[in-house]
Amino acid sequence: MSLHYFAMPPDLPAPLSDITTIRQFCRQQLGEGGAIVEVEAVTLGRCSALSTILKMSQEPAGMTYVAALTIPFAECSFVAKVVCPEIGVTGMRDAVVAEMLDAWEMQDWFADPYLPDYRNPVLRNRSDDTEWDATFPDHPLSRARRHLKEMAAMTLSSEVEALAPFPGPLRRPSIPR
Repeated sequence: MSLHYFAMPPDLPAPLSDITTIRQFCRQQLGEGGAIVEVEAVTLGRCSALSTILKMSQEPAGMTYVAALTIPFAECSFVAKVVCPEIGVTGMRDAVVAEMLDAWEMQDWFADPYLPDYRNPVLRNRSDDTEWDATFPDHPLSRARRHLKEMAAMTLSSEVEALAPFPGPLRRPSIPR
């Protein structure tokens, strides 16, 4: 788990109220090697924040799950992050869940949670659903979700809450040619 402070405006492409644009940005940043598990705008104290769980394929097998809570402000941001890689035997959660589901439930096994028609070599799957965390409490995704919940419960100081909120990216005026 780590906490980062960035003394510059966030590189988010839109305000948190435009979550669709932020999700698209995450897809582009992940490329073919990763997928969105969850990307949501949340409230932390009196501040808006971005809660994300992303997964990236690792070599030779398995996934690494990265859960982050980003608190953007006009001139800086804070990011609390936890990285949970699969170690040892991988794919057990997927295999057990696939075995438990019937054929109807197996439809759309792989799908982006917010853009069902999106195609990518790595996608969220049905075993990534929150409902399976209790069955697999030691799985890296279950641990990532638990840590994200703990991070979201932190209390921000009044000095941090008083910082100017992130309005979205600064737009530079276009220069006619």
